[in-house]
Amino acid sequence: MKKKALVWFRRDLRLEDNEALFACIADGLEPIPVWLGLQDGSKTGSAFKVGLHYSLMDLDAQLKEFGLSLIFCQGNCLKSLISLIQESNACAVYWNRRYSASEIDCDKNIMESLRLQGIEVKSFASQLLVEPMFLRNQSHQPYKVFTPFYKAILGKNIPTPKPNPLHGKTFQPTAINSIALDDFNLLPSIPWHKEFFSVTNFTRTDALNKIASLKQHKLEDYSGMRDIPGHDGTSLLSWALRLGVIGVKELWHALEPDSHSSVYLRQLVWREFSWHLLFHFPKTATEPLNERFKAWPYLKDKHLLKSWQQGKTGVPIVDAGMRQLWKTGYMHNRVRMICASYLTKNLNISWVDGEKWFYDTLIDADEANNVMGWQWVAGCGADAAPYFRIFNPVLQSMKFDPEGAYLLKWLPELAGLKGKALHQPWLQPDFNYPKPLVCLDTSRKMALQLYQNG
Repeated sequence: MKKKALVWFRRDLRLEDNEALFACIADGLEPIPVWLGLQDGSKTGSAFKVGLHYSLMDLDAQLKEFGLSLIFCQGNCLKSLISLIQESNACAVYWNRRYSASEIDCDKNIMESLRLQGIEVKSFASQLLVEPMFLRNQSHQPYKVFTPFYKAILGKNIPTPKPNPLHGKTFQPTAINSIALDDFNLLPSIPWHKEFFSVTNFTRTDALNKIASLKQHKLEDYSGMRDIPGHDGTSLLSWALRLGVIGVKELWHALEPDSHSSVYLRQLVWREFSWHLLFHFPKTATEPLNERFKAWPYLKDKHLLKSWQQGKTGVPIVDAGMRQLWKTGYMHNRVRMICASYLTKNLNISWVDGEKWFYDTLIDADEANNVMGWQWVAGCGADAAPYFRIFNPVLQSMKFDPEGAYLLKWLPELAGLKGKALHQPWLQPDFNYPKPLVCLDTSRKMALQLYQNG
């Protein structure tokens, strides 16, 4: 009888570019694919669970093509693995490494416990282009500035992604008890996410189609169109990267660096930079990388925070973004920056409060990229220069949504307004729209004063 091994899927819900799965097959072992729920040290937002449900369903369907099924277990991961090993008589466990502090601690404890019981554990690199422990600057320190980090990545020979090792093979499924995916209750009781299905159905096929679309016609216009919130100009692949439906090395090699792809690939490296920072400076999950901002006099104003969360700030571009987020689990990236700047610099509410809200409500929530983005906008993170930059939401709105296509989609109550009044409805004193929470000009001056005195 052929020996078996557990392959533990986590941030890698795919068969291609999956080093752990590839190594398992290469070692002559029959894989038993497992998913052990969310009790594994990972940080998970509420909205993200929606994509997780459908991507797990899609992965299970892919595995069934080869005679395999994804085994679902719930509860303590170590106990689940031990139980599965005993039930299947597996001789090893394979997984791909993760890089947040809690995940590293979890994996380390599980690895040590299994090895003490004589179970072989093998881990692999499949989440990032280059693992954080293998990339340092000339002073042998972690990079804290993006441009030299970007150049260092470009100078690396990024490994070619491994193909699906199951092709041409058929397996006999191992008789193991498995709970149903629905038992995890990942889907919300109110199906708010259905509108996001116009963007994706969270399948690998859809992600590959988006890559093909990016290569065929989006890349040429990406630099200019990615900032237009009312236009389909972004790749819409952030959810796929977060779930691991596609691998970053896979995407990198699909878009080999050239004049058209450089702007997009730079965004991939920004994602990579975020994970390297979180790995080397784990406290940045809740504390600013720039320690000067630790004692920043942020306001503790629940009314202001709630008004921002509900899209009731009186500033249309901010309100449109926050309502898009609540109704779909997604927000255009340019608008994310505008909303973050407004919260931290006009309302003077902590970036931590904003980061928590985004992480819980974004389907594509990525803890490293989310923290990095918020600290960058707030001026307290890496490359946050000029740290005192304050987005003017009205000018941003007029520049990137001049005709109001985005505003009117999410704020239909603005119908009838045109020109400056659409972006500043308070210019029409009799128009029924919430008045701004704060004066943009006054709050900007106060923020600049804080930065000058900070």
